[in-house]
Amino acid sequence: MVTSTFVRLFLATLFLIPGAVVLEGCKTMPPTPTVVLQRDGDHAFEWGRYEEAASYYRQIVDREPGNADAQAMYGRCLMALDQPRGPPTPGVLFR
Repeated sequence: MVTSTFVRLFLATLFLIPGAVVLEGCKTMPPTPTVVLQRDGDHAFEWGRYEEAASYYRQIVDREPGNADAQAMYGRCLMALDQPRGPPTPGVLFR
């Protein structure tokens, strides 16, 4: 009886600890590098997926407000989406 309880506890520990380590590892992932965001945004833009491209460029602009290339491409995406002033802000009627 004691042995079967010990075996169950041991097996449960074997399965729970690696799962906890994997879940903890997800929290420590670094943000996507700007170069990767730029590459993915350029690819999406070339294929006419302007909304997807705008999301990549927006992330770059939020991180690096002085990045003129990302600002220009974000603006081009918004123009292609017929949103020259940017996506609508919830709760704001006029800008």
